[in-house]
Amino acid sequence: MEPNTNYLQPVDDGLPVRGSQDYARYKLRALELYVQITNNAMHSRWQNRAFIDLQAGPGKNRIGTEIVLGSPLIAITAPHAANHFYFNELDVNLANALRTRLTGMDRTSIYNKDVNEVVGEISRAVMNLHPRSLNIAFMDPEGLELRWDTVAKVAEVPRTDLIINFSSQGILRNYGAGNFQIIDNFFGSSEWRVILDRNRSQPRRVLIDHYLERLAAFGYKTDVDPDLPPAEIVAKNSRNSELYSVIFASRHDLGSKFWRQAEKYTNPPRLL
Repeated sequence: MEPNTNYLQPVDDGLPVRGSQDYARYKLRALELYVQITNNAMHSRWQNRAFIDLQAGPGKNRIGTEIVLGSPLIAITAPHAANHFYFNELDVNLANALRTRLTGMDRTSIYNKDVNEVVGEISRAVMNLHPRSLNIAFMDPEGLELRWDTVAKVAEVPRTDLIINFSSQGILRNYGAGNFQIIDNFFGSSEWRVILDRNRSQPRRVLIDHYLERLAAFGYKTDVDPDLPPAEIVAKNSRNSELYSVIFASRHDLGSKFWRQAEKYTNPPRLL
């Protein structure tokens, strides 16, 4: 069955969409550029390439009055797209909307489970691809529901670049409310407490660096070039308060190079 092409375009197709704020454009644009750059460079070198999206949504977002493609449709409609897709969405209505939009698309698996429960199943499926695959994992939680052990399972999958929505606001909000265990689950330990207490003047920076250092245990290259600014996409609201940063990790210098190129042309607002 051929897909309805209207479902794959940034137009209102009558199905549910995810309401988003204007700053969501930055992470979606960064993802789009990174996927395009990687696809162009790697499609002829790898027989198998997989895209993993653990909190995928319905495939489309509404920003104001505009419909834009969400992460699943960005990935699946990109030139030289990957040939294996693994999408998960907990909300049954949004998951069903995504299924409808992707009707007829081959090698596409859609799950309707809690992100922290489905990750093992998806990670095993990717690792069982034969021959081996080159992978991109996009993790876009709304807050701190993405536990560290979930990220670790994805990080254990070989040749997987990670694009993660790091909720600075969520961390500081839960910290202020005394919800330390939630933050412990996010970082996978309580070490962040000491780090934050020692660096109150730059909480965002030290917490992101701590998270990246945790990923280094899986072979990810997280050294920061002192001659370059940090390569995060920083989203702020109308009051100039930081909401989240989109962080990136790769085991290969080429992946970091591609992300730098995507970050350069995304033009997000910067912290002052």
